[in-house]
Amino acid sequence: MLLLKLLLKAVLLPVILALTVMEWVGVFLTSFGSVILFILSGIVFLIAILSLTLQIAPGEEIFRMLTIAFAVFIMPHVGEWLVGRIAALNVMLKSFIRA
Repeated sequence: MLLLKLLLKAVLLPVILALTVMEWVGVFLTSFGSVILFILSGIVFLIAILSLTLQIAPGEEIFRMLTIAFAVFIMPHVGEWLVGRIAALNVMLKSFIRA
């Protein structure tokens, strides 16, 4: 049983390395991308509100713009959640290796 556990730990080391790299890349991309996407969603939101107040666009178009602004705003949060799941899996595998 001990030999099987040592073999499994040896197989999981490259997986842990890959998960660590994925976590680092994910943190970088979500932090960098969130700034860009928050600015983009803010611009689309302001355009939608100004179009509503100045009555430039019909209501359906404004609703579409607000939906797009919300979807762009939520994307970094979904990315952070995914990076969190990767980090949790990485911690779980590291604790298995140490045990």
